[in-house]
Amino acid sequence: LIEAFPSANVFLTVKGRIMAAYEVKDSLREDTQETLDILAASHTLAVLSGDTQQNVNALTAPLPISTAKGGLTPEQKYEAVQAMQQSGAKVMMMGDGINDAPVLASADVAIAVGNATDVAKTAADVILLGDQLLSVPELIRTAHQVKQKIRQNIGWSVGYNVLILPFAVSGLLSPWMAVVGMSLSSIIVVTNSTRLLSK
Repeated sequence: LIEAFPSANVFLTVKGRIMAAYEVKDSLREDTQETLDILAASHTLAVLSGDTQQNVNALTAPLPISTAKGGLTPEQKYEAVQAMQQSGAKVMMMGDGINDAPVLASADVAIAVGNATDVAKTAADVILLGDQLLSVPELIRTAHQVKQKIRQNIGWSVGYNVLILPFAVSGLLSPWMAVVGMSLSSIIVVTNSTRLLSK
């Protein structure tokens, strides 16, 4: 009887008799726990899966996941992402399958892993070249640094022009001095940007 093997999900039968029972489980990548621990420190994490709720619960039990939903169709995943966005959340989603493509396309930022289907990669904003999940926190950190540098550079450029423009218009600043000043301003912006490469 199947009831005699409560944890089994694959059976070998011969003429209606169970000859063998197997339990097949999904396994986590080695860096999953570390990656999610880092992300959970500053983000709310959710799992939207087409797998059974039982399997999703078992897989996510040790992980810092706030919401774990299983048995979802692609449409239900899409609706879940839309609901998060309507509540004011910015949604970053990672997926790898054909069914994930519409949901990836609806997310604010979509990430496809290196071995994802071509359809998922096409819908993604970012494609991880390797299979290391730890590159996701690094990606977020780099994005924040780039955003900060953009603000710094815009602030410097606007401030410089506001400061120098009155002198240039009034004739207190000769044209060659204005050109040199603008060149120096550009060099400062580029130098500030290249500091990202050393981090």
